[in-house]
Amino acid sequence: MTETPEDFRSSKKHQDDPSAEAHSPRRKRFRKRVLLFLVLLPVLLAIGVAVMVPRLNRYQTDGVIRLAGPQAEITIVRDEKGMPFIQAGSLRDVIFGQGFVTAQDRLFQIHLLKLRAAGRLTELAGDAARDLDVQARTIGFRRVAEQHEGILDEHNRQMFQTFADGINAFVESCPGDVPLEFRLAGLTPEQWTPVDSLSLLYLMSWDTSANVRSEIISQALIDAVGPDRAAQIFPINVNPDVAAEGGQESVSVRSFFDSAAAAVPSRASGQDRLNVLQDRRLTSLLAGGSLHVGSNNWVTGPSRSVGEHAILSGDPHLDPRMLPGIMYAVGFFTPEIRAVGAGIPGIPGFIIGRNEFVATAVTNNYGDVQDLYVETVDPNQADHYLEGGQSVPFRTETETLQIKDASAAGGRRTETLTIRFTRRGPVVSGILPGLDSDRLITLRWAAAESMQPDTGLTALLTAKSVDDVEAAIASVTSIVLNFVFADASGNIARRASGKLPQRTAGTGTLPTVVDARNPWTDNWQGWIPFAEMPHARNPDRGWLGTANHYVVAPDYPYYYSNYAAASFRYRRLKQCMAEHPAGLSVDDHWAIQRDTKNLMAEAAADVLADALDADETTRPLADVLRTWNRHDTVDQAGPTVFQTVYCETARATFRDDLGDDLTDMMLGTWYYWQERFLKMVLDGRSPWFDDQTTADRTETRDDIIRQAGRAVLNMLAPRLGPDPSEWHWGRVHTIRFDNPIRRSGVGRDWLGTADLPMDGSGETLYRGWYDFDDPHRVTFAAALRMVVDFGDSDKVRAVLAGGSTGRTFHPHQKDQIDAWLTGTPQHWWFSDRAVQQHAQSRLKLVPAGGPAEPAD
Repeated sequence: MTETPEDFRSSKKHQDDPSAEAHSPRRKRFRKRVLLFLVLLPVLLAIGVAVMVPRLNRYQTDGVIRLAGPQAEITIVRDEKGMPFIQAGSLRDVIFGQGFVTAQDRLFQIHLLKLRAAGRLTELAGDAARDLDVQARTIGFRRVAEQHEGILDEHNRQMFQTFADGINAFVESCPGDVPLEFRLAGLTPEQWTPVDSLSLLYLMSWDTSANVRSEIISQALIDAVGPDRAAQIFPINVNPDVAAEGGQESVSVRSFFDSAAAAVPSRASGQDRLNVLQDRRLTSLLAGGSLHVGSNNWVTGPSRSVGEHAILSGDPHLDPRMLPGIMYAVGFFTPEIRAVGAGIPGIPGFIIGRNEFVATAVTNNYGDVQDLYVETVDPNQADHYLEGGQSVPFRTETETLQIKDASAAGGRRTETLTIRFTRRGPVVSGILPGLDSDRLITLRWAAAESMQPDTGLTALLTAKSVDDVEAAIASVTSIVLNFVFADASGNIARRASGKLPQRTAGTGTLPTVVDARNPWTDNWQGWIPFAEMPHARNPDRGWLGTANHYVVAPDYPYYYSNYAAASFRYRRLKQCMAEHPAGLSVDDHWAIQRDTKNLMAEAAADVLADALDADETTRPLADVLRTWNRHDTVDQAGPTVFQTVYCETARATFRDDLGDDLTDMMLGTWYYWQERFLKMVLDGRSPWFDDQTTADRTETRDDIIRQAGRAVLNMLAPRLGPDPSEWHWGRVHTIRFDNPIRRSGVGRDWLGTADLPMDGSGETLYRGWYDFDDPHRVTFAAALRMVVDFGDSDKVRAVLAGGSTGRTFHPHQKDQIDAWLTGTPQHWWFSDRAVQQHAQSRLKLVPAGGPAEPAD
């Protein structure tokens, strides 16, 4: 038989490799193993993630930690939400424990807040944060805090220091438990001081004040259209509680038209226009933050409560979107104290919560605590200003920014700021352009002048009656809030905190001109007495509440404010109370916090529908509005059509007169224009509806509404489809929670959340506020919801928008979001029995050098 080349090669191969017979099966087995590994790899990775991720970024919650600081043993019990309940033998130790758990849960968050208040965000974010840092250094949150620390009484000094000691004890005693976020951000924890806590208090005070924004917008309107036309669209404020003759409800409509119009001719020595929008430094004062506060609160007395005990509700409206949310809840237990409550992390005590005897909740009051002043620079000495015919030197302070910059040596560059001061306060503008002399603007802020030795912050832990709460509020001078509170005896009350100046001239509507030639007479002559600040107690109707609305009556003897929320939420609250004449239960209070009826829409939607119906193109929008029940819920198209058409109508009304930038600035400040514009829409005859760019015709209100409707169709149809009846609110009105270490890109949804459809709007009790220039993404909502029933000694119904801890990968970073969205009741445990029943862990803090713990 003849051998072929192939046979030869095969034969040769067998000769060279005696194991060839077995080689092929081995290869097959190898391939099978590789394939099996590839199939199992995702499973193994998933198991690894499931096992390891929950263990990442954790901290000790059981056992014993020995550390310096506490006077005696402190026990920290945590429940199924990770909420800490601190059990200690004294007020001092329970505050130390609060500092410790704050560091365990929120150390990275309070570090970022500290950087914000101190004007140090550029160290982390570079030039992107420069405006915020310049603002913080110029206003001087930390500068004012340092001054305040210097006058604290012994009790307050000890409380702030003890709280700081608790934070520092965690950092020093548990270095392995420092949050992962610090390493990822390239940061190192710093010593916490009382000044850091006070700085956060003043940052919150600034963020809750709004008059500077109002003054700048009002002056910009005068710059644009003159004082007479500007006064036509200045805000109006409504107090729905003022009773007319015969006991029927009426409104107190206080406009600052008259006072502003009267003040303008004399206010600037003939110089009405200041060109404020051309000064970037001045407009940067408008930048806000996560502590900007809205809110609802109310309380029903025994006669209006099921069970005949007072029931109190509160839901502060903040920006909750950065995990774990801006509010932090803690339980405080000593032989003399039993309390649960929440506040801004980094500040000792609480402002929202209860003890055995009293309960409190707060909203923003918007009392006017800020004034701007127009000052004249000495033309002969640029480092002096003129006042009363005298040349006075500016006082100066130097600040240094450390700005993150990869191109600089060491990764940072420095920038020196020189801050100038007059007698009124810091200079907050450059030289205003286009005037007949060099003018600039200074800021005066009541919080910087009214500090007291007692802050009142820890007094709510020990208050035993509404009288004690009022005494505590009298010491809260740094921030203007509406406290609503109750006690176990059934008393209910409302009281405004803060110090407001008694102004001798003007209303704070516009910047005040400092006369360069004549002697200066201070327009702040003392403070409104605490006894005369807005307040009420035990009204005949049996309930009290606030929703950031205008709370003073027309005969109030002092100028109080020109800025307040539109009255829609408070009017709806009054309706809800009237719908329960036999009294409200805890469930009723909880449901009212989630009420979605929009009274602005109830007033204006038919006007929009009638106008839109007259045009075949916009008629589908009218059809949606006519079938809508005026509730802002995710399953209806009505809210989408109403909100978008109404806002576009406002934009079209003002843009031709004011220009895009000023229009967006004014409309972006919702409270400034909402009551005024609704009045214009309902009346329908305002000359502002006429489009100044069309010389051959005079537009009416309905023309502008139809123009807005066509714009909305062009805007939303490509995104949501051609049929407006399918434009459900939940498709556009969403909230997203972000992790501070991953705010964009791959992994954002995993570390935070996706976009979550959300009911409500800026005008409903169930708040879902969005920014005018970024519809309809929610930016402000309830940071927590709380209902306190004095008839329930076991628990407080409450839920956070986020979770207890700020640690990435921790199971309690965002575990309350579902309950927050759905309304599922959550609780803060109040009785010893309830705390023990729900205890998931128990950690003891033992003084260093104390006796050894007995073995279990």
